[in-house]
Parts: sequence; C-alpha cells; structure tokens
Amino acid sequence: SSGINAEYGIFGLGMSQLLSSDAQGDRSNVLSDEETCAALGYTAHLVAITSYILDLPVRFPVTPALSQSTIRDDITAKLDEKRSLPLYTRGKDRSYFSYGVFLLYRNIVQLRNHCGLKTEDMKEPLLNLKTMLEARLKMTMSCGPPIRPI
Repeated sequence: SSGINAEYGIFGLGMSQLLSSDAQGDRSNVLSDEETCAALGYTAHLVAITSYILDLPVRFPVTPALSQSTIRDDITAKLDEKRSLPLYTRGKDRSYFSYGVFLLYRNIVQLRNHCGLKTEDMKEPLLNLKTMLEARLKMTMSCGPPIRPI
C-alpha cells in the first residue's frame, strides 16, 4: 500500500511509501524517484512554513530545497557525522533517505500535537497536514484535481 491515500497530493504529486516495490520487484505501480522527491520537497517546505507560522521550532530542522531537501537530526547519538539526511534518493544511501522521511513524518506529528490533534497514522503526511491546517484555520480546504493513480 502507498504511504499516502491516492486522493491526496501536493502540486499534483503524490508520495509512495518510500517507493516500495511489490514482492516480485515490480516498480510499475510506484511513482518515480523524481516525483516522490519533489513531493517530499514540497511537503518539507510546507512543514517549515507551518513551523514558522506557529512559532514552533520542529525537533528535526528542515532545509527545503525542492527535490533536494534535507532534514537534520541533532538528537540521535548514533549519527556521529551524518546529521543532515536527504529527502531525495539520487546518489544517496537508501537507509538515510528512509530515516529522513521518518523524521519529516515525526515533525508533522509534533505540529499536530502542538495544535491539540492526535495522529492516527503517521504514514499519511499530506492528510495529516491538511486536517491540521483545516482545524487550525477553521476552514475546509478543497482538494485540487486528482493525482495520477498509483
């Protein structure tokens, strides 16, 4: 299953759950690395802006840079040198990418907690951001055109 409900996307891009492939290794049902990294970059930017507006520093600072965004972990002792983790896959260790995505999801949970909201499924980042913004702004956000089916 994908890491995001197929009806949610950002700028027309959806995110798959770390570009997972099925048991046979078929990657035809997942988004390209470029699409996923662009969606993660937009999501990282939205997290950074929301953090700024709420005046709440996130535990894991984000550096939005479109499809080459990064996130920092200054907390975990095991990361002696590798503090900045990629939110993109090109030329990067997949485990660092996966951990970076996990930290981005944790930042979203932190923002939701600050707004008094529980998070049922951390792996639905765009849905979690959307419902948080709707609750905080006391309005309903309409979804744009559906994203390309996965």
